[in-house]
Amino acid sequence: VYKELCDMGIDLFTGGNHIFDKQDVKREPEIFSRLAIPSNVADGAGVVNIDIHGIPLSIVNLVGKVFMPPESADPFTTFDQVYERYCKGRRVLVDFHAEATSEKVSLAEYIGDRAFAIIGTHTHVQTADERILKSGAFFISDVGACCAQDSALGMNTSSSIARFCGLPNQKLKVELEGALRLNAIELTIDSEEFKIVGYQRVNKIFDL
Repeated sequence: VYKELCDMGIDLFTGGNHIFDKQDVKREPEIFSRLAIPSNVADGAGVVNIDIHGIPLSIVNLVGKVFMPPESADPFTTFDQVYERYCKGRRVLVDFHAEATSEKVSLAEYIGDRAFAIIGTHTHVQTADERILKSGAFFISDVGACCAQDSALGMNTSSSIARFCGLPNQKLKVELEGALRLNAIELTIDSEEFKIVGYQRVNKIFDL
């Protein structure tokens, strides 16, 4: 899937708390050179540094601590360490893959003077709190999901309902039928000063 998406022209990818569910990323890290792995899971590594149109860009991925698996390190201090080691002098975009909106807002305020955009992921539901922070950084709690419209966060509703009705070991199945929802955020950036001058949430339904 990663190779197919690269062939479609997608430049960069970020992960999340399920990044190592498939062992390919650990076995063949050289293949996934465009993939930013959560730095507070990958011992401070995982940042992707590239130049786009002559602009040095760093992509940082972090996972939250609140209501999330406990094995990840503190995202706040991890960002401090990652920024000093990999990102100084570069433009920084952060994907904060976290459950709690309060944790997402707090991290955005904490790093807003060092990152030009902090984009939340993980809840699969697009939020309506997009804004420019006092620091000048862009923030949204959650950009949403790309999945089947009639699903439980991309999963088949029958398998999800079964889990909630007393079958905790029920395997979730990806919903592969019906209309598709595309969520995204479009940012307009002043390339000279590298300031975000416009933003627009994307929420489209495709009937296939």
